[in-house]
Amino acid sequence: MKHELDRILQTLCQALPEATGAVVASSEGLVVASYPEDLEPTRVAVMAALAHELGQRVASTLSQGNFHEATVCGEQGCVSLYSIDGGVLLAVQLPAGVNLGLVHLEARSSAYRIRQALRPSSPGF
Repeated sequence: MKHELDRILQTLCQALPEATGAVVASSEGLVVASYPEDLEPTRVAVMAALAHELGQRVASTLSQGNFHEATVCGEQGCVSLYSIDGGVLLAVQLPAGVNLGLVHLEARSSAYRIRQALRPSSPGF
């Protein structure tokens, strides 16, 4: 499974050459997978978990349903966060000025593939 997640993250970062990295993390802030290797995945995972918790609270308080995604942009870049089944998150780091529409398109597709990779396989009969 980890190999599959690494491959999905690598494919995502190749599809978005502006991306500086991507992390799959638990909602508790634990790293599940990351790309590239020189990224600080632990810091990204913890921040993603905090942003996810805040996003959940905002969505709930404002009666918007379950949290799905959020993007936080600063002067030097953005982080887009996507909720995946079972308390798993995808965080993608990007430079300032990136085309967020393209980022969302690629990242949502990757989130779907991650969701599929994390699903337990059914026993064969």
